[in-house]
Amino acid sequence: MKLAPECRSCLLKKVRSQAKPAISGEKELDSLIAECECMFNEDFAKRAGAADAAGKIHRICYARMGISDPYLEIKDRDNRRAADTLSVVSEKISSLHNALTAAVIGNAMDYGITGHTVADDLPAFFNEMFSRGLTLDDSEEFLPLAPRVVYFTDNCGELIFDMQFIRELKKTGKLCHCSGKGWTDVKRCNHARGRTCRTFRGRGCRLFRRWGLASWNAPGLIPG
Repeated sequence: MKLAPECRSCLLKKVRSQAKPAISGEKELDSLIAECECMFNEDFAKRAGAADAAGKIHRICYARMGISDPYLEIKDRDNRRAADTLSVVSEKISSLHNALTAAVIGNAMDYGITGHTVADDLPAFFNEMFSRGLTLDDSEEFLPLAPRVVYFTDNCGELIFDMQFIRELKKTGKLCHCSGKGWTDVKRCNHARGRTCRTFRGRGCRLFRRWGLASWNAPGLIPG
């Protein structure tokens, strides 16, 4: 997805809200917003991807705040919440199609969308969404198409459901290549889910360290 004009206010509001607790001076905060807006304008002119542009802006913000990740506690909490939910609903997602549905539902664990809130009762939310099913479902057509799958991961919490889907994909004989938004996301997932994830080479699931998909021989992340 390319940057759109409406992305500007959304990103800059996010920068201001996450930086305000760490940057006390209004002048310094305004300077940060101006720098991020300049970066947005440069990327918008280049028709850059929204995810890449947002990543650059958040890295500028984090550097000014002097912390590597202001959401680390939330991410660790969401991994635990997702794992607890998975333990409750695991019988429902023992098939490839149901695991795909669960991975889609997991995308609701996202704090970067204006007007969206993550459900307090995650198991109840999951069960409600699961009962509705997918509004658009072409899985029977596209799942058999490729023996090799490149799987892009995003937020913590939803990663737990992604791993369940990857497990089911591997059962069909597919080779899964996984990539996160940079190496730190993968380290975060490994740290938070060390008991059920293991890093290794080959055996059906490999990991790219960056979005660039530079190496087909990098270590991999696989549910235990």
